Amino acid sequence: MRNSTQTDAISGLEFTTPDLGISVLNSNPPLFDNYGVSNLSSFHANGVDWSRMGITLRDATGLAFINDSLPDYAPDLADFEFQTLFYLQQVGLRDPLVTGQITSLEVVPEPGALVLFAAGSLLAMWRSNRRTQMGEAS
Repeated sequence: MRNSTQTDAISGLEFTTPDLGISVLNSNPPLFDNYGVSNLSSFHANGVDWSRMGITLRDATGLAFINDSLPDYAPDLADFEFQTLFYLQQVGLRDPLVTGQITSLEVVPEPGALVLFAAGSLLAMWRSNRRTQMGEAS
């Protein structure tokens, strides 16, 4: 698993985990299609130590996923009509302290991925420009 973070915003507060895990379960009767994201280790945010933060998307029709492969895109909330839940669990508590419905979901590229993309683009432009200049010199 690559090192990724999860950031959730609630009424102007941000909660960022240092790492996350993603799971997909394609329907296998009597189960639902499930998409889950949660942190792998505890973290500190907004003055509180949190043990768990995550989202659960559940579809009772079993049509949200074709298979158990991890999607490379943010799931469409409209595909999960049964449950779209966000939760935060404080260290030392058994039940989540904060829960709520998810209203939007998006994947934001990690800064490292953006740097690699920019460097690759610059290298491709440089090589193309160099070939053009070498062709003119001939």
